[in-house]
Amino acid sequence: MLVIECKNASKDEAIALGVDQIRRYHEETPEVMVPQMLFTATEAIGFAYGATWNTVRRNLFNWKHEQVGNLEAKVKSFCAVPHLLRLLKDFILFAEKEEELQKYILRQHQTAAVDRVVARALELNRSRGLVWHTQGSGKTYTMIKAAELLFKAPEAEKPTILLMIDRNELEDQMLKNLASVGLGNVAHANSIAELNRLVKADYRGIVVTTIHKFRDMPQT
Repeated sequence: MLVIECKNASKDEAIALGVDQIRRYHEETPEVMVPQMLFTATEAIGFAYGATWNTVRRNLFNWKHEQVGNLEAKVKSFCAVPHLLRLLKDFILFAEKEEELQKYILRQHQTAAVDRVVARALELNRSRGLVWHTQGSGKTYTMIKAAELLFKAPEAEKPTILLMIDRNELEDQMLKNLASVGLGNVAHANSIAELNRLVKADYRGIVVTTIHKFRDMPQT
């Protein structure tokens, strides 16, 4: 399930060389890469990881550990059996992009955010929370995965999840992203009246809408 490609730290761009080697495995012996879900590359200092069959540089991420520069700690924390099983079970997703099925893995900050969102949503005595992400940090997949895990949580009892967007063009993009990962039970509240109808009907699923459609929404 995991490939670790090690390179000599004395070489320039050693991790990049390791990723190039992983690419060659995919191209020259694709049958060898069938069971593997993850790959990593290291030059005894850094430790990078990604999902197999997606070796684009922007989808390769550095694994961080509180013991900065301690490769052994990085390897042991990443390769811990519970962590690897969580990645396989919950944090690898497939999405259609440019008419092709693409494979993605969530980054370290995304998996932490997803777990915290789900944990906070299931705390009945807590009513609010905040996750702050920057542009390009993967907010969309973080939201989608958090919603998916809430639907799977037995104690959540089929929740209603509102995905609120602040611009119409982002609303369309979110609907496309939800469709690309194959999530069902998604409703599009494209008007104030439709949003009111879904809320009053106690719709259980994901409701995609924009913030301004909450105008004149009843408080109860």
